[in-house]
Amino acid sequence: MKLGRKTPGAKRRSGAKRRALAAAAAAVVVTSALVLGTEPRLGTGGGPLFNADMVVSDMLYQRPGAVADEVVIIGIDERSLNEFGLFPWPRNVLALMLEELNRDADNRPAVIGLDILFTGESDPEADTYLAEAAGKYGNVVTAMAAIYGNSVELTPGTGTSGGTGTSGNDQFFIKRNVVTRFDEPFTQMKKVTDQGHINALLDADGVLRHGLLFVEGADGERRMSFGSIILKKYLAAHGLDKTSGAGTSGGAGTSGGPITDKNGFFYIPYNARPGAYYLASVSDVTAGVSLDLAGKIVLVGRYATGMGDMMRTSIERTAEMYGIEVQANIIDSFLRENYKREAGVVPQALILLIISFLSALWFWDRKIFPATAAWLLVTAGGMGAAVGLYAAGVVIHALWLPVAETVLYIFSVALNYIRAALETRRVTNMFKRYTAPEIVNEILREGTDSLGLGGRLRDIAVLFVDIRGFTSLSEQLAPEEVVKILNNYLELTSTCIMNNGGTLDKFIGDAVMAFWGAPLPQEDCIYKAVSAAMEMVEKSNELSKDLMVRFGRSLSFGIGVNYGPAVVGNIGTPLRMDYTAIGDTVNTAARLESNAPPGGILVSRAVAEPLKGRFAFESLGSGIKLKGKAEDFEIFRVSGPEPKT
Repeated sequence: MKLGRKTPGAKRRSGAKRRALAAAAAAVVVTSALVLGTEPRLGTGGGPLFNADMVVSDMLYQRPGAVADEVVIIGIDERSLNEFGLFPWPRNVLALMLEELNRDADNRPAVIGLDILFTGESDPEADTYLAEAAGKYGNVVTAMAAIYGNSVELTPGTGTSGGTGTSGNDQFFIKRNVVTRFDEPFTQMKKVTDQGHINALLDADGVLRHGLLFVEGADGERRMSFGSIILKKYLAAHGLDKTSGAGTSGGAGTSGGPITDKNGFFYIPYNARPGAYYLASVSDVTAGVSLDLAGKIVLVGRYATGMGDMMRTSIERTAEMYGIEVQANIIDSFLRENYKREAGVVPQALILLIISFLSALWFWDRKIFPATAAWLLVTAGGMGAAVGLYAAGVVIHALWLPVAETVLYIFSVALNYIRAALETRRVTNMFKRYTAPEIVNEILREGTDSLGLGGRLRDIAVLFVDIRGFTSLSEQLAPEEVVKILNNYLELTSTCIMNNGGTLDKFIGDAVMAFWGAPLPQEDCIYKAVSAAMEMVEKSNELSKDLMVRFGRSLSFGIGVNYGPAVVGNIGTPLRMDYTAIGDTVNTAARLESNAPPGGILVSRAVAEPLKGRFAFESLGSGIKLKGKAEDFEIFRVSGPEPKT
């Protein structure tokens, strides 16, 4: 059996498999964390992300709109409390209010909903008066409340006791949070009115988002909600063949009512903030103030602070809403048939898992701009989809997709950054033989694929600079002094090259090679090369003065600059390569430098022509013969910058 390295195709397949497994793992972790972090939603508490998910969902979904004209509130407010005293009032006050509401047959409400518990008997005359006022026109609905507690239930055993008692195998157990009784209106009031329960259960964050369409008593009978009873009575009063029914988690009810879970809870699509449905005070009604109430739903309830019937709702988290206003919102949604279905956790989790997997694949090893664009697109699309689904009647977890995308995006960016940092360190350590930072940056930009042998044809400006007189000076000085002087001159040339955006190719003894226009294209590269040469000549004068003082000898530069096509890239062998430029353009620059006088800069016509008007040139004609060049090859000497006119 012959063993060998993996083929490129096999490597790609192996890498793709690893990416897919990593993306799947990331998607599972993120999806699981979100599901466990936000469920359950009702009553029994939520995970660490529950509050954030609810805040975002409330902001997206709950928007105020135009309130239904058919629903108004008569408030037990501060003015009426000042007039009639602390609540509860004597029942003849409310009886008087009912008489005034129904006095005008042409302006009579279709339904009057009293969000007040009339439990127990009080003054007999007042009770009779209230019951007569409530029952006279048949349009009053009163409140009732289910009282929850624990009950003891018996599970019969299989043995016999030989009598009527329990057997020895019977078991008793406590059943918690069951309806033990109902607080209902006193007998006279119950007979002449319809009743609906007013129970409400807050979500885990203390916000009311769900209504309770029905409550089942110990007898198994369902008591419908206050709002649904009012709607039924309102539709009947207007001759509409509809009733408010209870749907189930599997679909809408037969009557098209709100969609509920098995316990009767439904999502409340609030339509108005606190204060929107308020019309008048109870004291206004008893004083005979004219109000437009014909055929409407009139809700009467607590509307003053300190009365204990206030709660935070999903449409206004910063201000509490009175319970009667919650009822108004519920009835308004019933009238509009604005029913919402909360999507199941399992289908939401599956969709999130798929999107997270695809996103993780996309983010993998992706550059920051396409990764950021994808993150923004999917996040914004998820928010838009949540709003669109809500408008279509489906409620989803609005925060799941944005959080999943953000976590995957941040994780991928961090992972890519770490991989890039490790790659940078590896390349830097491996290729210290690249002396110019620009070359290393080019390798890092193009990736390790650029480390192979080969090159590209580029138009570049090439500069060679050599120290004139250095050899003879080095023979007279100690090695330490020679190295020090050489380093000073090489530092000077390197600084001039870097200051003018050049790429330092290599040091060749006491000579330096540099080029412009590679590894990255540059504008005005010829000008930059000549500017670097001029800067070298100017700054070398200061070093020369110091050497003259110390050793009685001075040094100067001879510089050659040429421009033209050259092959730029990795030259050498796989064991030892050099990033450099080769070709006739480079050779000509080297020969110009070798013929340059001390302190002189020689250039070709290819350099002099583009810089006319910026530098002054002296033509040397073809008097200097360059090896490999025709007799008519013209050479120029740079005299200095062209004087400004």
